Amino acid sequence: MDIQEKKRVDLISKYWSSGKTSVSFVVGENKKLLKDEENSTHKVFDLLKREYSQKFDSVIEFAAGMGRLTKNVLLKHFNLIDVEEPSLPLLNEIKKLKKSKISGGKINKLYSTTAEKFEFERNYDLIFLQWLLENLNDLDVIKFLLKAKKHLNPKGRIFLKDNLQSEKLQNIEFSNKGQKVRQRKALLFLFELCGFRIALFKVSDDYPSNYKQSFETLLEIDDGY
Repeated sequence: MDIQEKKRVDLISKYWSSGKTSVSFVVGENKKLLKDEENSTHKVFDLLKREYSQKFDSVIEFAAGMGRLTKNVLLKHFNLIDVEEPSLPLLNEIKKLKKSKISGGKINKLYSTTAEKFEFERNYDLIFLQWLLENLNDLDVIKFLLKAKKHLNPKGRIFLKDNLQSEKLQNIEFSNKGQKVRQRKALLFLFELCGFRIALFKVSDDYPSNYKQSFETLLEIDDGY
């Protein structure tokens, strides 16, 4: 590792370990929590631009919901945004956003298929996944990540936001909705199995007791895989 690379790694490590970021990594109905969660992602993107020279021309967002992060985060960073959301009522909200002046013509294609059935039509600088993996079984996670890996531009990365299981409990928690909330070690195993290495990984600190812990992580292709 050269001096410049070590400086960058040290800076990133310092960023992740500084301060309390609890509300920044919690998802809930509380507007303040949601705003802090959005600001957390802005900070990660700013760090990628500054320290990694990450390209931000194109992104595809999976499980976009009503387009909250599309509007409040992605539109402020990317020039071309494709969106996947299997729920048609929710996708209709994103269609409204696409037609609005706010979008600035940046929102491109909208997909209503599920992540398991999705077929990429182009490559991207960033593939953005939000609370998606917990809705996929391990085999579908592997299939999706291997497929996504083939559709990253040079130095392209995958950014994930998802819930995290406590290390003190069982490996996978099945919620009332059938979601699969994995421990960090289970996630790392899946990522490495698909030929990715972890560039960034941050979990919430002191998050409210009535919320699941969440994480944000950045995956990049492991060239030595």
